[in-house]
Amino acid sequence: MRRELALGEPTLVDPGSYSDEERAARGIRRFPTTLAQALDNREGDQVLLDALGPLLARSYLAVKRLEWESFSREDEPFELRQHFWKF
Repeated sequence: MRRELALGEPTLVDPGSYSDEERAARGIRRFPTTLAQALDNREGDQVLLDALGPLLARSYLAVKRLEWESFSREDEPFELRQHFWKF
């Protein structure tokens, strides 16, 4: 509201069913589908990197990249065991 952004065009269908061209025309960007893609986006988010500070930002990204590499080599039961073990 403070920035007085214009509302997007309303939609009555699932935006996930739009083609790539339709999404581009409407300015809809897909969320990352992997942790690696999310981390790539995070590295480009200067506001967040500045908020974390250089050491914490580098450390966070390094740990999450290692997590991605480790989990992407394994199967789903491995991932479930790891997450259930934590909680």
